This record gives sequence, C-alpha cells and structure tokens, in this order.
Amino acid sequence: MNEDFLRIPKARVRALIGIGGRTKRELSKKSNCTIEASREGDVTVFGEDPLSVFNLKNVIKAIGRGFSAKDAYRLFSGDETLSIINVPEIVGEREKTIVRMKSRIIGSGGRSKEHIEYATNTRIAVYGKTISIIGKHDDVADAEGAISMLLGGATHKSAFSAIQRRKTSR
Repeated sequence: MNEDFLRIPKARVRALIGIGGRTKRELSKKSNCTIEASREGDVTVFGEDPLSVFNLKNVIKAIGRGFSAKDAYRLFSGDETLSIINVPEIVGEREKTIVRMKSRIIGSGGRSKEHIEYATNTRIAVYGKTISIIGKHDDVADAEGAISMLLGGATHKSAFSAIQRRKTSR
C-alpha cells in the first residue's frame, strides 16, 4: 500500500469533500485510491498503484489551489500538468505588491486571465499567494511566460503578443 500526505488550505477542504462527500467519492473512484481529509486541511492518500497516488495528489493539490473539481479532473488524463507559481518569490513579500500583481493577472472583470486561458487552452486559478495553471505542457509554458511577463511589469499587450509569437514559432 502506497501512502502520501499533503496539506491544503482549510478554506478548500469543503471543495475537496463536496456536497455530501460527492467529490471525495468521485476522486476515490476515478483513482482507485482512498482519501482521508481533516478539517484542518491535512490530507492522506492511500492506494496500491504509486502512479494513481501521485496523480490523485496532484488533483487534490489543484483543488487546494482554487480550481474546481471539474477543472482539476483534467489532471487524471495524463496529458495535462499542474504548475504553481509562488507570487512572493517573483515580486517580493510586500502584501500590497502581491495583491497588485495578482490583480494584473486577473485583469478588469477577469478579462486578462480569460484571455490567457483562451489563447493557451489552459485553466488558471489565482488563490492566496499563488497562480496555478492546468493544461498541456507546451500550453502551460506559454501561459507561464505571459504571467511571468505581467509579474515582471510588462504591458498586457506585450504579454499577449508573446503568447502568439510562441505559438506560431512551434
């Protein structure tokens, strides 16, 4: 029996469990693993297959980073990956700067985030001090590039243009 442990934010435990335990049951069924979760956010995953445990752990991590269960399920396909960008590592620890930079990624009415998602065929979650991306490896790299540019102070126009240049150069 393989076992792995992870921690998710307390506020995301309800999203992991789901209404009446539905999400937790679906995750267990899809992965053929068992999940134990505490109200404090401590999660243990048990399973016979180490790859199943690893994949389930990534799905739970994605839910913990703000993705819906539906978006996180994409990680079960094996074609998609999860990337987590820790904003303070890039912009520093000042809370005002972190909030401002997260706002640049989201954009007015969520349009910047939606534009990056659409252009790269990814899903993006901005939660806590992280920005997370789910998608195919090359698409995630394109989204990471645009997000890094925005966090570095580039204009939205230049970040969006960079996505198009990367896509056409492949």
